[in-house]
Amino acid sequence: MKILPATDQSAGTYSGVLVFQREAELALTPDTNILEIFVAGDTATNIYTQLHNTKSTRPMVHDLMFNMLTRAAQTNGRQWQLLRVAIVALENDIFVGRLFFGDPATGVVSWDCDCRPSDGVYLSLRSSCPFYVAKSVWDLAAVPIRASKVHMIAVHEAHMAAVQQQQQQHGHAHQQQQPQPAPQQQQQQQQGGAVSSSGNGSATNFPRASSGTWGAQDGAMAPPPAPSSPSDDYTQLKPDDLDAIKLLKRELAVAVREEDYAAAIRLRDHPFLQMYRRIEALNHLGRGEEAARLHNELVVMVQRTHAEAAH
Repeated sequence: MKILPATDQSAGTYSGVLVFQREAELALTPDTNILEIFVAGDTATNIYTQLHNTKSTRPMVHDLMFNMLTRAAQTNGRQWQLLRVAIVALENDIFVGRLFFGDPATGVVSWDCDCRPSDGVYLSLRSSCPFYVAKSVWDLAAVPIRASKVHMIAVHEAHMAAVQQQQQQHGHAHQQQQPQPAPQQQQQQQQGGAVSSSGNGSATNFPRASSGTWGAQDGAMAPPPAPSSPSDDYTQLKPDDLDAIKLLKRELAVAVREEDYAAAIRLRDHPFLQMYRRIEALNHLGRGEEAARLHNELVVMVQRTHAEAAH
């Protein structure tokens, strides 16, 4: 298995996605099947340091674990040498990893133990031993790239870049429309604010014109900046939304209103809404064909889920 890291920059903490690809598949296409494992915190940091050949400022728990195993292997190499790491099961949507120890000369496994796959990835990288995924797990959990989390991250980042560019262009255009202040007024602005003389001789402070606040000439409110993401308001109902999406949006609105943030996160990360957000982002980027294909997949996913629930 190849390990391809993908960083989720929208996460609140340092996190990433470990993407597993079959060794025999050299090229990546939208239809290439991959397996994703989400990591965060110290585990994500330590894996990052290994993949980029950097060192942390102080030993972390994974470093301690590796050093202890290395010392044990030096003492008894036939029992404590890490031969391979594998993901062997998927139980209740949780991947189960396993470490296999034994004699490197013969390849005979002396003992094994379960582990988190992310911990196994770190030890595999440090030990330069192979990493495997059981075929049963792969067949159950692997998905095409176009339906993956990393694809959603890439689409989101592309959308954010497009929105930022639009906002910058809007800001530049708005600034160009501003009337040039008189020299005396410009000096007053530099001293801390635009000052205008009122009828009674008193000074009145006015807000400076800026993008997204006040208009250049008539004082009317300028159009608000575009939302940072088409899915910023996950609760806004649209006429063409699928019934399943409308239901999830209503439930999410209730959870947010009642400040049930655990339920809100669970609903926000529902597979239907995740794919819906990708569709919205693709439409915003003008990639209609990809959005239409994902919409068809969403329809099939909803129908299949309802059919399974009916039995």
